[in-house]
Amino acid sequence: MLAAVEAGGSTYRGRNAWSDYFARMHDTWAEWWVDDFQVFDAGEGSLAAVVQVAAEASTAGVAVDRTIGVTCRLRKGKLWRMRAYLDPQEALEAVGLSE
Repeated sequence: MLAAVEAGGSTYRGRNAWSDYFARMHDTWAEWWVDDFQVFDAGEGSLAAVVQVAAEASTAGVAVDRTIGVTCRLRKGKLWRMRAYLDPQEALEAVGLSE
């Protein structure tokens, strides 16, 4: 079971965390995609990813294209917590890695 997804200053918890997070993404962005994944194993059930995110806002048409960091923690082989960082270096440091 997914315990929490933390992104954009919000925390989504429980069984609906993932679907609630993506519903908000679809409401906010007319179109969005993630590319150029780099995944780093931090050991002990932790990993970090550096990804390129591009999107166009639903209402204002504002375009975003930036690199972000994401951390994931696993429990018993399942995703337990995921957190997004605007600074990819912060994500790496959060799991004990540096770029």
